[in-house]
Amino acid sequence: MTQYSLILEPAELEARLKDSDLQIVDLCKTEQYGRGHIPSAVHLDYSRLLLSHPPVMGLLPAADYMRELFSSLGMRPDAYIVAYDDEGGGHAARLLWSLAAYGHERYGLLNGGLHAWANEGHPLESTPVIPEPSDYPVTFNPEVVAERDYITARLHDDDTRLLDCRSPKEYMGETK
Repeated sequence: MTQYSLILEPAELEARLKDSDLQIVDLCKTEQYGRGHIPSAVHLDYSRLLLSHPPVMGLLPAADYMRELFSSLGMRPDAYIVAYDDEGGGHAARLLWSLAAYGHERYGLLNGGLHAWANEGHPLESTPVIPEPSDYPVTFNPEVVAERDYITARLHDDDTRLLDCRSPKEYMGETK
C-alpha cells in the first residue's frame, strides 16, 4: 500500500496519478469542474456534505446518507482519497473531516488546491469522470466529532481549547 502524507504538493500528486489506490475528489464549483479538473477526479458538490436544520447549518449528515454519498462517488475503504477545491481548502477539508468521522483513515489535501495545480502547469481535463458506484461501508467515529454535550462539559476546562473557524461575518450571523 502506497504511503502518502496528509498534505500533498501538486508535483507529488501528479507523479502518483496512476497509483491504483488513489482516488481524487474535486469540490470546486460545478462550472469550474466542467472547464478543467485534475485527471481522474470525480466531482462532489460541497452542499452534499452538509445537513441543515435552520438556524443550525453545517451539520454532519447521518451515516446512511454518507454511505450512499461515498458509494455514489465510487469510494473504496482502502483508497487514499485526495481532496481539493478552488475555495482555499475549506471545502476539501470538510470532506476529509467527514471521511474521518465515518471511519476512513487514508486521505490528504492538495496543497493550494486547483489554483496551485493549474498555476504550476499540471494537466487538466474537462471530460466529466463518471464513477463506478461502490458499496462503501461507514462506521461512525465519535472521536472526531464534538457534539454540544462534549463542548458544554469542557467550557471551563483549561486543557481544552475551542477554535471557531467561521469568518467574522459568519460569527456575527451576517452570512451563512
